[in-house]
Amino acid sequence: MKKKVLLIDGNSFCYRAFYAIRQLSNSKGIATNAIYGFVTMLNKLLNQRKPDYLAVVFDLKAPTFRHKKFSEYKIQRKPMPDDLKSQLSAIRTVVQAYHIPIFEQEGFEADDVIATLAKRLSSKELEILILSADKDMLQIVNDDVKVLNPQQDNLVIDAGWVKKRYGVAPEKLVEVMALCGDASDNVPGIPGVGEAGAIELIKRFGALEDVLKNADQITNKTKGQKIKQFSETARLSKELVTLDADVAQLARKNPQELLEQMQVVPPDKQRLYELFKEFEFKTLLKEVIPENKSAPAVQLITERDRAERALDEIKAGSSVALYFCPFGLALSLREEESVYFSLEQTLPANFKALLENKAIKKIGHDLKYIKVVLSNQGINLQGLDFDTMIAAYLLDPSKGKFTLADLTLEYLDYKLEEPCEDNTKNEQAQFCARSVQTILKMSKPLNRQLQQKGLLDLFHRVE
Repeated sequence: MKKKVLLIDGNSFCYRAFYAIRQLSNSKGIATNAIYGFVTMLNKLLNQRKPDYLAVVFDLKAPTFRHKKFSEYKIQRKPMPDDLKSQLSAIRTVVQAYHIPIFEQEGFEADDVIATLAKRLSSKELEILILSADKDMLQIVNDDVKVLNPQQDNLVIDAGWVKKRYGVAPEKLVEVMALCGDASDNVPGIPGVGEAGAIELIKRFGALEDVLKNADQITNKTKGQKIKQFSETARLSKELVTLDADVAQLARKNPQELLEQMQVVPPDKQRLYELFKEFEFKTLLKEVIPENKSAPAVQLITERDRAERALDEIKAGSSVALYFCPFGLALSLREEESVYFSLEQTLPANFKALLENKAIKKIGHDLKYIKVVLSNQGINLQGLDFDTMIAAYLLDPSKGKFTLADLTLEYLDYKLEEPCEDNTKNEQAQFCARSVQTILKMSKPLNRQLQQKGLLDLFHRVE
């Protein structure tokens, strides 16, 4: 089976990401929509295509050889939006954190660099796929090189598709475009010659030069006269649309050296974690949490006698964190030590007394919900003091989600593993214990931030 090479037109990818997701920024007001779109599209591409070798190719600001040949080349293009421009550096940093090589060459467009890479790597052992919506790229399609067009639902374009769509082989597209031009790049072509007419001329005569030599044989005399009049414009247009597949620096590289550079390897999860946290990408953050970011271990008391004695140690005036889940309830005795009671058993009397004691301050996540649940157990929860969910909401109401797992990542910088139905009772108890310790730890930075922002009084009086 052939190994897969994926070459991504980076600038095109950035534009798609930018316009696919609008109005996204972090809490500092910094635009992040293109970064987020780029990452999500990249992840999807990697999962679906599973390339063995991968590279992203970018354009540079400097003028290319085409601008030097024709000053009006792409002159009608609007400048890159400032909000997108401001995100390019971060996108490049993300690409590097994925350990994906970036290729670019001053004086050349990304398309030329991609064409050079495709030519250098072309072999019967490799399947080369180019992610691009640029029609220019179709001219290098062959048995080993195909184009993946994201604007056509990721259509894979091969030589057969090109021949069916344009009526000529891929390598003949430059001859067609020399005659009809390319409005998207401000390539002039010959006035009055459209794509259909250009295709018919190339099918009849074979190449641009043959069309120019036989202009007098063209039935439409006006068109024939235009072809003679604008022959040099057509030749210039062909130079402009023809990709340079011999970009000097890359053309000299050994194919094996390029493949070693482009080999897909695991990303730097620690770096991605830092970047996604800075950009405030909560969903993506969960996917790249390093192994050292798991919840710390806790001591858990589950034996009935020990647990009941431990409850007696909690004195009036002190604080206790609690966490309720469908299968039980955990209390924090002190940092790193929790006590757990299964709801399948009769709760001890001192447990009820502790929860109903107003003098013992209760810390929790969504305490109002816990109060309702405990009331069904005949317990009137008293002494509600600090709710991490409400505190997080007051600090930033725009977040939208205030789950314990999300807040743990944000405030404590570790991942709180969610339970599943297959967990044993002991695993469920451990989850409760980790959760209640997490709530206890989190209450401190949340309390501090409420105080710093002058919200502590509002928190206690109103919420």
